[in-house]
Amino acid sequence: MKKKGFTLVELLAVIVILAIIALIATPMIIGVIEKAKIGALKSSVDGLVESANLYYAQKQLKNDFQTTEFSCESTGCKNENEILEIKGKVDYGKIKIYSDGKISICVENEKNAAIKLAESDSVEVKTGSCNVVGDTYTIDELVSLNKYNELKEKYDALGEENSELKAVGDATSEEIIENKKVLVNGKEVVGTMPNIGRITKSLNAGDSYTIEKGYHDGTGVISANSLSSQTSGTATASQILSGKTAWVNGTKITGSIASLAATTYTPGTSNQTIAAGKYLSGAQTITGDADLVSANIKSGANIFGVAGNSNVVDTSAGTATAAQILSGKIAYVDGAKITGTRTAQNNTYSVKYYRDSNIGSGAACSLSYNFTPTAAGKVIVTMTGGRNVSGVSGSWVTKSVTVGGSAVSSTVGSSDDWQGVYVWTANVNANQAVSASTQINGSGSSVTNCSLTVTFVS
Repeated sequence: MKKKGFTLVELLAVIVILAIIALIATPMIIGVIEKAKIGALKSSVDGLVESANLYYAQKQLKNDFQTTEFSCESTGCKNENEILEIKGKVDYGKIKIYSDGKISICVENEKNAAIKLAESDSVEVKTGSCNVVGDTYTIDELVSLNKYNELKEKYDALGEENSELKAVGDATSEEIIENKKVLVNGKEVVGTMPNIGRITKSLNAGDSYTIEKGYHDGTGVISANSLSSQTSGTATASQILSGKTAWVNGTKITGSIASLAATTYTPGTSNQTIAAGKYLSGAQTITGDADLVSANIKSGANIFGVAGNSNVVDTSAGTATAAQILSGKIAYVDGAKITGTRTAQNNTYSVKYYRDSNIGSGAACSLSYNFTPTAAGKVIVTMTGGRNVSGVSGSWVTKSVTVGGSAVSSTVGSSDDWQGVYVWTANVNANQAVSASTQINGSGSSVTNCSLTVTFVS
């Protein structure tokens, strides 16, 4: 007995039915798979949050934590110094743990990206890739991926006969934004150019900033900080040298302090003042004098605190000459030191006359002496008379002394009796004549001890 098979129509009907079932089921299956991938991506974010919290807690115990960022690849998450232990697997992403414990995360797989911002606990998933610039985490939706697939299909459809059209690209991975895909000469190239995004910097005068290699979106701004914020100060023009300039709180100031060059001051009878408010650009010298000592200052005077010597006196009234000062003696006359040249003289002239016989009436004892000294001096004349012998008094007829023709009075004398002693004293100039004479008359009596003594001292 022959077995009956399916007819062609029946087979076609089965195929059509299966195709319809596949057409209905495939999107559903793909959707389930996508949902599973999205769920896995969210779970990865939750796992990363858990790992980050654990890492933060461990650092807090050691009081050793600063804001830290980890880069994640299929092999795990790490930075230059540490590895973050995670659960599950992440194709690519970044985690930033702030010093206050907040966490920012952006991770992706081959199609989707999930992001959790520091200020939120929710996780957002989109079709696209992570874009991390500084503290900003965003998702670049993969609109370009659809275009990429569309272009790839058109490229593949060109065929070998259009090989010249297919081989027109020359871009390298370094010239394509990271994680972006393009076709170059029929080959898929994934970009590695860093996506810098937007950079904003404020620089002070003299600062520099090195622009990072990579793609910049054109919205970045590098600006200069205000001049006033860089020139904080309190100086005024009167506190800055004349001709010099300075910036103070954003304003240019020209100094007004005058300079005083090196100057020498010699003390005088009036004060000399160095004006205030000047810059001493050179040494200021007040001269001294080695002669400013007490021995050079007149008695009673005081110069700059140095008192005069009692031995220094005013000699302007002096009139003596060297000839009037004894030889070897020194005197100061009108400020000049004078050494005497006069030779000392000490001449004594003495004359005595005695009569030992009796004399009668009219008998006399008469003595005299005349001389002229060659130098000035003093003359002393002494006259003495004897006593009566027979009881008869006599009389002193003459007793005189003249100097230069002028009579000199006696300084010592008795009564006008012929008995007694008389003394004359007088100053005598050089070449001035001196005359001394005495005479005693008797009255019948004898006269004894009649004398005349002349003494001259130069």
